[in-house]
Amino acid sequence: KKVEYLLHEGQAKHLTFDMAGVNYISSMGVRVVLKAQKELKLRGGSLSLMNLQPQIKKVFEIINALPSMQIFSSIEELDKYLAEMQRQTIQGKH
Repeated sequence: KKVEYLLHEGQAKHLTFDMAGVNYISSMGVRVVLKAQKELKLRGGSLSLMNLQPQIKKVFEIINALPSMQIFSSIEELDKYLAEMQRQTIQGKH
């Protein structure tokens, strides 16, 4: 809701998300970030992320590497995949 406010009521052009306290991100969280980035780009702005935990950085690397076509059958399947990738990164397997 705060991001929505900043984008629409506050007319923000640049946002920085401090991700220091984020240890897990679901597809919903990824959607918030990507939607904000898209809206900012449309108005000539930008979005920055800082203090990414390794497992969160891995999620964004995976998202950027995915083809544009849907490869997951559901949000639940995507969340399960992202959770496993984050778990493996925390354990040092990726």
